[in-house]
Amino acid sequence: MNREPNIPVTKIISAACRNFMAFEGLHNFEFDEAISTIVGKNSGGKTSLVVLIKQALDTDIGREWPGKWLVESHDYTESLIELKFVAGGKIHYLRRVISGNTTRDLHLYIGEGDKAEFLRDSEGFAYLKKLKPVTLFDTFWRPYKDYTKFNPYNKKLHFSEIDDSLSYIRPSAEYIDALNLLLLAAGSKISKLSVRGNSYVIENRNGTIVPLSSLALGDSSIVLTLAKFLMHAMAIDEEDNSRVILIDEMETGLSRSGVQVLFDGIRILANRYKCQFILTSRFSNGRINPITIKQPRVPKVYRTHRHLVVSNPPFSSFGKLGAWLSKL
Repeated sequence: MNREPNIPVTKIISAACRNFMAFEGLHNFEFDEAISTIVGKNSGGKTSLVVLIKQALDTDIGREWPGKWLVESHDYTESLIELKFVAGGKIHYLRRVISGNTTRDLHLYIGEGDKAEFLRDSEGFAYLKKLKPVTLFDTFWRPYKDYTKFNPYNKKLHFSEIDDSLSYIRPSAEYIDALNLLLLAAGSKISKLSVRGNSYVIENRNGTIVPLSSLALGDSSIVLTLAKFLMHAMAIDEEDNSRVILIDEMETGLSRSGVQVLFDGIRILANRYKCQFILTSRFSNGRINPITIKQPRVPKVYRTHRHLVVSNPPFSSFGKLGAWLSKL
């Protein structure tokens, strides 16, 4: 029997949760078929929504996330997550109850109407193992980690050679041409990337040619991140993979103009390869189909005997700030 995942997930329609991670109470989210941007402040719940999608489709009964499923500072005993998605040409509705560290109850409906198939618990988990996984990109704050290797002799980091498995840039002419078209259409200051010998060089729009490894961190991150997205998008067509791509913390360390290049590149990839991107951002201006998450955990302030007590997160005060607070 073929136990390899063979059903690609093509679209996430909506998600919902109750008392899950940063979200207290019931929350519902609807996603666009091409691009949806989860907008919120730092520690505002953006990553919680990304984890919700991944955890809903997880084939493990036990949790894999190192954080807490339940909202902190509350005495809830379980979390509920729901997901509506399309896989294998059929609409699926999944409901998962997490108690402690394990899934206590799993309901999965496949199809709609009278012909819908219902699977529960072990049958549902067996079916989830047939789904090809959705992709999560969440490591952008240090791109050299993905694209460089350490030389033990001179104690320095070096860009991976073109035949190294760590390199996300294929040396094939077809891939290089596709990447150059993407960089140009997305508005990157880099006009062309090419292979010279055993390394990559880039040509700026002003005509200068420099090694890719000599670019500033932000500029190299833009090139390598788009290269990573492009390679994955091309593999979707080649290998019939799931078309849902989750992206978290992509903006870290980049200027607003650099972030805009990445968003424009994602827009092009979504249209060209018919992918669905669900990504996070701290800003709503210029974002595609923004879903704004209000601060789900608001500190509660109580006045007791002229002292300020703040819960979630804990608060300590010193010096002038402490003196000011003592007067409240």
